Amino acid sequence: IKQVVMEHGFEEPVPVAFEDIPFRDQVDRIRQSRIIIAMHGAGLANEIFAHPDTIVYEVSDFDRAINGNSHFYDWPCFAVGCVHIHSLRMQFPPLGKVMKELQEEAGK
Repeated sequence: IKQVVMEHGFEEPVPVAFEDIPFRDQVDRIRQSRIIIAMHGAGLANEIFAHPDTIVYEVSDFDRAINGNSHFYDWPCFAVGCVHIHSLRMQFPPLGKVMKELQEEAGK
């Protein structure tokens, strides 16, 4: 993920393990982010604190997609006005496409 993001001219991503930081710091990190790339899991619930137009790129395992659990975090994101993109772990090439589109949008 880091390589794809940096190849498209964005700053080096900062990995954060929410389980290791206080709740207030988690909220601050989300509020400061315009692009969030995260594995499917409880940490994505914090997207409810994101600014509208924040892009949340959720990556999940194939098993979750098959079992119908892959779109659980779409709705909180939509409720606050975020853009939610879902991808299976094996489909990282779409991340490059997303980064290119974001770069073009930022240039407008």
